[in-house]
Amino acid sequence: MFTTALACVLAQQTQTVTLRANFLPVETVIQQISAQTGQPMLATGELKNFPLYINVKGVPLNDLLTRIGKTVGGEWSKRDGNLYLTLESDVRSRQDREGDPEIVKALEATINTPLKPSLTQSEIEKIGKDVEKDEKKAMEMVGKIFSNMYNPDEASMKLVQAIGAKDLSTIVEGRRVVLSSTPNQMQGLLAANSVNLIMAEMRKLAAKAPKKDDKAEDPMAMFGAMFGGGLSKPELVNKVSLIQAAFQIQKRNTLNVTINAYTPDGAGVYTKQVSLPLVNPEASRPQVTTGTPISLSPATQEYVKALGENSALDPFTSMIVNFNGNISSVMGMVIGGGEGFGQAAPPITKPISPALRAKLLDPVTNEPFALTLGEVLDAYASKGRNVIASPSDDILGSLVTAINAKNPTVEGVLDSIDRSITQEVDVDGTWTTVRASSPLELRSAFCNRVALKNLITGAGNRGYINLEDCLKFASQQTLARRSETLAIPYTEAIFRTSDMGAATALTGLGFDALKFYGTFDPMQRAALEAGKPIALASLFPGQREILGRMVFNGMVPPMGADNPLGGMFDEMGAKEGPAGADEDGDGMAGMAGMGMAMVGPMMSMFGMGGVTVMNERTNLLPSGIPSFGTMKLKRFNMKSLMAMNTDTGISTIGVPEMMAMFEGDNPASPMFGGMKRSYNMYKLAQQSTLMFTFDFAKKASYFTSLYDVTVDNSRTYRKDELPKKMQERLNPPYFTREEKVTAPPPPVL
Repeated sequence: MFTTALACVLAQQTQTVTLRANFLPVETVIQQISAQTGQPMLATGELKNFPLYINVKGVPLNDLLTRIGKTVGGEWSKRDGNLYLTLESDVRSRQDREGDPEIVKALEATINTPLKPSLTQSEIEKIGKDVEKDEKKAMEMVGKIFSNMYNPDEASMKLVQAIGAKDLSTIVEGRRVVLSSTPNQMQGLLAANSVNLIMAEMRKLAAKAPKKDDKAEDPMAMFGAMFGGGLSKPELVNKVSLIQAAFQIQKRNTLNVTINAYTPDGAGVYTKQVSLPLVNPEASRPQVTTGTPISLSPATQEYVKALGENSALDPFTSMIVNFNGNISSVMGMVIGGGEGFGQAAPPITKPISPALRAKLLDPVTNEPFALTLGEVLDAYASKGRNVIASPSDDILGSLVTAINAKNPTVEGVLDSIDRSITQEVDVDGTWTTVRASSPLELRSAFCNRVALKNLITGAGNRGYINLEDCLKFASQQTLARRSETLAIPYTEAIFRTSDMGAATALTGLGFDALKFYGTFDPMQRAALEAGKPIALASLFPGQREILGRMVFNGMVPPMGADNPLGGMFDEMGAKEGPAGADEDGDGMAGMAGMGMAMVGPMMSMFGMGGVTVMNERTNLLPSGIPSFGTMKLKRFNMKSLMAMNTDTGISTIGVPEMMAMFEGDNPASPMFGGMKRSYNMYKLAQQSTLMFTFDFAKKASYFTSLYDVTVDNSRTYRKDELPKKMQERLNPPYFTREEKVTAPPPPVL
């Protein structure tokens, strides 16, 4: 945005600019314009690092600079003859007030969508009868019932409507807003009509609740109350004194709502968790299927193809990276074996080309948008358009899908961007602008390219990513909201090594934890590794800030101070021993370790953990992390394998029991039925889970986990050359179907 004085100065200038910049940092683009026009100018502050595409021919300098400022959400000023591009001073507060206009539209469409009917008891019984006829439908039944629990009811939908799309749109990703009937300084006031709606729902449920002396209890109702919520203590409905409703938008496509009601002494009476997939009004527009064919360079084709195949390479990574906060859909996928599972990996050529490797290892060219969208925009600009682009990384997934589609066109790809929530493609005269619909969303797209190069280099040299790689990458990201999406999934796609634990390491679930641990100095790490607690009061200011964000944003689940889970970690560690398994690799120790590798991130993902009036995170810590409290670390190690297919170049790191599920002819679980893998060589490996527990002033506990892996590259084994215990763990009989298990030979008399 130009000041009036600056506009007058530039209006007198007649310079024109011809320039192509393929998603270079704004700072670099401004320097190139300055060198071409002789006008001193500079991009400052956090804005200078964000990627910007420009492809223009003979455009007036005034017009170009105006459009750059609008696209990146910056403003121009002039001092001492120099032009400066900076962030608008009030951009954050203004967006907090107004929200993202595209999200507003999506929320309005969402909360006005008719309620999805919940399954009736008779429908559930029918599903059960169908299962009796076909046992393969058992997991599908559980998935349907579980998903049904998170559907909104009439009361929760009325509550969302009462709050309104405009107010809800100000909840940006990574921030959680709590409205309460008795708010503190971290919470807003829940309107009286909203309180009345929730009270009416509780009283309605209480009237239908079975009496205490009723012997017959509905097991499905109990299951639903445990996971999806409901009325837990009907007799206390009239004693409710505190009602809280928490809202969070996750990954731009899901609105999560959690409602809790408590008595004055902290007894939980009612809880309801609702997951509302955002309805995108633009999705109903007819898709553009014709236009200019896309012709990509071989390196770009290879890169986009690899990204598109990544979900088939490691469905676990696909599930967690693509997790959108919709609890019901994820549980249906996990339990029922839906999308994200059941995909066999296609044959993939092992080495990446020298051309692609050169691009990936060059911090000037390894920007993911440059390797996907840049050449598409080049083709569009060649038709006489002036193009400027700085979209949000939200579109990376849909962008890859659109480019990998059969007979893709330039117009079709731009249409897929325009149809995404938070994205805009504006056509104005000879100009086409591709941008995020709000500056705040736009600024989240930046990823430190030198850090990405180092991550890719480590993976290429070693064949896998370890914790130190992840710590370095995360600690070098400042403003990036989802830089994690550019790391492990993309590196796996390129170097063809999937990792059953790393799927959680750089996702939004663990990214703040990585940044937190990455700030620790050697003395702090040594103390934690030795099992010594660290006082929260001794944390540096930057560490306290990250830990506060982890707590307030709901990225780690809370537990009551007396929760036995923390003690259980210590007890498990004592039983498992420092190695997590015996010298030969005990199978049960490996399975326990596999569980530990997943428990922290999975609990964070599904939002589990005790929630009471005493440990509800924003109620407990209204003014930041307390000085009184400690944190400690427990490490769980498990002997594992890197299994390789030397023909396809695909390798997988995991405990042997997991490999057995993939390699078995007929995996018992429907979830793994279509995930058959074939390996012919192995290396010994070790996976480690680092479990952090935080005790806040004896009022509540939180935990989160990190993951590490090492591979012994000194020797490669065939299966029959592996240590005996490893061979046994690779062939557990309980992972094959009953009809495949042969009876033991009769004893010799």
